[in-house]
Amino acid sequence: MSTHFMNHTKSMKCLMENTHNITTIPSYNYTLPKIICYFPKRRKTAIMFHEMSRHDRDDYIDVKYENIKSGSQFNFDRYELIRALPYDLKYDFGSVMHYNRYITTKNRQETMVPKDKYKSYLKTIGQSTRFGFNDAKQLNIHYCSDRCPEPKLRCKMNGYSNPNNCTVCKCPEFYTGTLCTKLKPSDEECGRGRFLKTKRTYQNLIVNGIKSCYFQITAPKGRKVRLYIEKTDLLDSYVCQPDQGLEIKFLADKSVSGAVLCGINTKMVILSENNVVTMKYVGLTSNSTVKIKYRDTSLSLS
Repeated sequence: MSTHFMNHTKSMKCLMENTHNITTIPSYNYTLPKIICYFPKRRKTAIMFHEMSRHDRDDYIDVKYENIKSGSQFNFDRYELIRALPYDLKYDFGSVMHYNRYITTKNRQETMVPKDKYKSYLKTIGQSTRFGFNDAKQLNIHYCSDRCPEPKLRCKMNGYSNPNNCTVCKCPEFYTGTLCTKLKPSDEECGRGRFLKTKRTYQNLIVNGIKSCYFQITAPKGRKVRLYIEKTDLLDSYVCQPDQGLEIKFLADKSVSGAVLCGINTKMVILSENNVVTMKYVGLTSNSTVKIKYRDTSLSLS
C-alpha cells in the first residue's frame, strides 16, 4: 500500500490509501483508493468514498459490469445513504474521488459512462489535478461547520462560510466576491464580452490563443441555454484536466464541476438545466480554438 498526505488546514491531514499514479493513463487494474481525513484537535475522522459509489450514482452513470475485471466488481458497490452521507452535495463528475471510465477494465472497454443527459462529462471523470470545490466543502462541513456563528453568510452559488474568516464565503470555481456573486476576472486579452445574453437565434462565440477567459451566458427566466459546440481544437488528454481546455458549467448547481472538453470536439450539443451557463476557456497554445453557437430554447432536458 502506498500513501499520500494532503494538508487542508494547519491541523487537519488527509491520507489517501492504495493510491497509484493516476496521471499515468490509461491505468486499468489498480484498487481504487478512499481518502481518510483526521482532525487531531477534534479527534474526528471522515472517510471520503468514491463518487461513483454514492447511493444515487445510478441516476448519473451506467456501470458496465460486463467489462469489469473479475474480482474488481466490489469497487463499484453503492454505499447506502446512512453509511456515506453526501451532506446534500450533488453528484460531481469532477470530484477527485471519481475515477476514469476504463478503471479495472478487463477488455479495454469502458467500465462506466455518464448517462446520456451528462455525456459531455465522459472525459471529465478521472481528473486528478484538482481537489474539487465540493470535495473540500464536504470536509469543511464535517470538521468545521461550527467555526462560524449563526446566522451564517448567505453565500451564493452554494458557497459556504470560510471557517478561517467568517466574514467571507468560500466560492466554487469560476466565482469570487464576499458572497460569491461575481465571475472571476479574465485575462485582458479576452476582451469585455464576458456576459452574454441569448436570443431565439444563434449567436457566435469564438475564442482562440493563449489566455484564460470566463464567460456567462444567460437566457430569459423560464428558458434554457442551448450550446452548439461547433468545434474545439485544444490540447488533448486521455482525461481532460481542469485548467487545460474548456470547462462548461451547465447544471443548475454551479458548485458542481463543469464538463471539461479537450482535444477535438465537433457538433456537440449541451442544454442547460436552468437559464445560466458559465464557462472557462484556457488556451495553452497559439492554435487553441473554441467555436460555439448559443441561443435560448424552451426544450427540457430528456
